[in-house]
Amino acid sequence: PRPDGAELLTWLQAFPSFGFVLSVDPAKVAAVIDKFTARGLAAAVIGQVNAGSTVSLVSGEARSQIWDWKHATFISGRHTSGGRSAII
Repeated sequence: PRPDGAELLTWLQAFPSFGFVLSVDPAKVAAVIDKFTARGLAAAVIGQVNAGSTVSLVSGEARSQIWDWKHATFISGRHTSGGRSAII
């Protein structure tokens, strides 16, 4: 979660690789967030997984695509579960 008072763009650019993006079964979201919180780390649901190959930031009606798995892998390999999950 963005710190109180931090402008969104400034916050996103401050630590572009300082965090985790996880795909979590909705039934397990609370347990995963609890694991982070127990170690003093902020965690929150920030989106959901849908069919397709892109990662986008959405705020209201505004959408900005930040990644497309069809054109570049993020780390290595691919995994598609075919199901829906929350993004933390």
